Amino acid sequence: MDINVRAIEIYITERREEEKSNATINRELELLRRALRLAHDRQLLPSIPKVRVLSENNTRQGFFERPDLEAVVAALPDYLRDFTRFAYLAGC
Repeated sequence: MDINVRAIEIYITERREEEKSNATINRELELLRRALRLAHDRQLLPSIPKVRVLSENNTRQGFFERPDLEAVVAALPDYLRDFTRFAYLAGC
């Protein structure tokens, strides 16, 4: 019952002071949102406080293309080459 918008903002501020990324904080807030929704659905909370989403600018860029794979494979020992190609094709 003590979780409100102010408490959530304090949490965000504290996590930022710990130098956590917005993406990390957002993943944590997703869990909080889910917990709040479950509590509300079970009528344990009268309402759900608004949990804002922080902007993320650390998205991955670029892709590991076939020529990149072959450069890595060439540097690997023989017993890892087929496995590495399989992992690449399987999306690992």
